Amino acid sequence: MLARRTEPLPGNRAKSARPRPLFYGWYVVAAAFAVTCIGFGCAYSFGAFVRSLEEDFGASRGSVSAVFSLAGFLYFGLGTLSGPLADRWGSRRLVLLGMLLTGFGLAMASFARNLMEIYAAYGFGIGLGVGFSYVPALAAVQRWFDRRRGLASGLAVSGIGTGTLSMPPLASYLIGELGWRAAYLVLALLAVAIGASMALLLKDDPSECGFAADGSPVRPGRRPPQPVGARLLEALRSRQFVDLYLACLVCSLGVFLPFVHLVPYALERGIPPIPSYHRGGVWHALPNCPRHSWLCRPEISTLGVLDRGPDASRRCRHLDMPNAQG
Repeated sequence: MLARRTEPLPGNRAKSARPRPLFYGWYVVAAAFAVTCIGFGCAYSFGAFVRSLEEDFGASRGSVSAVFSLAGFLYFGLGTLSGPLADRWGSRRLVLLGMLLTGFGLAMASFARNLMEIYAAYGFGIGLGVGFSYVPALAAVQRWFDRRRGLASGLAVSGIGTGTLSMPPLASYLIGELGWRAAYLVLALLAVAIGASMALLLKDDPSECGFAADGSPVRPGRRPPQPVGARLLEALRSRQFVDLYLACLVCSLGVFLPFVHLVPYALERGIPPIPSYHRGGVWHALPNCPRHSWLCRPEISTLGVLDRGPDASRRCRHLDMPNAQG
């Protein structure tokens, strides 16, 4: 006698259905967030080390800050090289190399015997490390999303602000407890343990997981859409592209290089160390805030324009700062 076949009830069918796994593109976003957080966090914690380097090596403020200038020039200028290299070798390999270089540079800086070795270890280690990881990590995010590309890119880039807000206070604490050499070793371990390990999650294209952008299924026989626009050599021959690139490069140097002087200047003015590093982190974490420059004094303000508004004194009094608006 044949058994009677029964259909599952709708409620039981819903309970037996497996939850849809998280789209792998969000793991790529998390990896890019971690890479930018660790990379830029280690880079912009340099202000916490300025006084220690000055005292140990008997160096001037200008010669010490030039280390950060070298690193900043390299990681902002290497985008034109790291982008094409990521297209050829893959983002994961290049970002992993960048995080390892960052950790290696920080570790070598902890053993430096003079300022020139700090130039070689920190300047080139951080400069090349962040330069090889920043653009490829963000480029990988773009390929995984179409409808939510803006949200995904914003989450990935927010790692920069998170790192520059959290890493300088951490570096300050480590210097106070362990000394600046041991602090550099701890940052090196973070770069390798978190940055390099998260870089392994990066994948260049959703087709590696059998998906199209946004997790859509791949239709048989349908080729993925090809990118439109000018090729690299065509763009380099364009006057508009060259002008835009040079303008962004010069603006980046003018905006970000004064950042390294903010923490030492605040310390010289008697501001406690941890609040000083927090203000330095907020200064860089909120670069698009139109009225963020009340965090610094007018002597080191990017534009140095005095705020003569009616409520300027009230805005600055609670931080014991002069009136300034950048």
